[in-house]
Amino acid sequence: MSFRPVALPQDVPGTLWLTAMPGRLEPWPTFVAEARRAKLTQLVCLTPREELAELSPAYHAAVAQGSLAWRWLNLPMGDFGLPYDKPAFRRGIEPIAGGPRTGAVGRV
Repeated sequence: MSFRPVALPQDVPGTLWLTAMPGRLEPWPTFVAEARRAKLTQLVCLTPREELAELSPAYHAAVAQGSLAWRWLNLPMGDFGLPYDKPAFRRGIEPIAGGPRTGAVGRV
């Protein structure tokens, strides 16, 4: 699954990409290669860890082993729902909302 760019205001630095859960719809190495091409520096994951283990075992293993080549931030929320911990979500998202760098978001 390819990264889809999000149009940001001209005064906001960086690039924001949307994508499906890494390793779920494509092999994990394919996602890693695409992330490198996109110069990904941070991935914001809105999926609970238990769901990662079920739907994308290779992604979950990379997270658990700490072997991702980019910063990983987990702010879990329900599918088509709201954050499980709203104060933690706000604390986690505020630095990102202050000006995205190169990253991907979605329930990834």
